[in-house]
Parts: sequence; C-alpha cells; structure tokens
Amino acid sequence: KVDSTLLIAVSKAINAAYAEAGSRLGKSYVRFNKFVRCHADQTITIWLLPALQPAEVAMYGGEFYYHFDRTGEKLLDRWEYLQSFKGFRFGKEREVKLEYEAMAMPPQGAVYFALQYRNRFKGVQIETKENVSTLNFSQTKGYYWEHKAKDLRKIVN
Repeated sequence: KVDSTLLIAVSKAINAAYAEAGSRLGKSYVRFNKFVRCHADQTITIWLLPALQPAEVAMYGGEFYYHFDRTGEKLLDRWEYLQSFKGFRFGKEREVKLEYEAMAMPPQGAVYFALQYRNRFKGVQIETKENVSTLNFSQTKGYYWEHKAKDLRKIVN
C-alpha cells in the first residue's frame, strides 16, 4: 500500500532542500543527486551531492544535508559545505586528489565520490587538514582504505 502522506512529505522535503541549497549556490549549472532517508521517528533527511556531469565529469566541492520534520516542511537541522566546485574527467590511469583543507575529517560527499567512481580512476585520495585517506585496489585485498595522519607540526610551523 502506498503511503501518500509520506510521499507528499518527501516531495516537500526535496523541494525545500533544493530551495535551501539554491540560496547558497546562486546560479549554478552543477547537477545534484538527491538521497532520501525516512527515519523511525518519521523525520526525513535529504542529502544533495554532486552528480555525474555532462561529458562524464565527476564533481566535488559542495554538498548539502537537511533534516526535516514528518511533514517535510519544517527544517530541523542542516549541514552545508560549499567551496569552489572542481571536476575530473574519467581516466583509468589517472589518480585524483580531493582537497578539503578546511575540514578535519572527510565529509560524506568525499566518501561518496571515492566509492561511486572508484573503478573510473586509478586511485582516489582525500586530503583534509589532518589526514590523507586513499581508496586503493589490489587483486588480493580488493578495494581498501588507507589513512595517514599528517604531521601537524609541519602545518603549524
């Protein structure tokens, strides 16, 4: 049985999330994927993460999280990250580095990028203020993460 009340609430939440993100983005041609999660308490979470762009360009640099009440109308919580968007054309011989120098840990969008496009690049590295995380592949291990802390003494000096 279709829950029309839930569908209407999710539709409202998606529209509100795009409106909220749009007020931060201004005029932008970056396409976004939307991810919806309905929680046990009937609240709704919407994530907006950069989608694959025309000409097979994978983008990063902005992501938006919004948590709404059960009606999809009242915004309960938000988290927005926006730096300049950067993109990479696919290439199996190419290693890419996602730069998040202002962040202590990789944001959700960076992990999504690495997992979504892992087989389109030779490697994906996420660099934050404190760490470097690399998604690697080997025939024996498959895909695996390698995390290295930066020497913070070098950053301070």
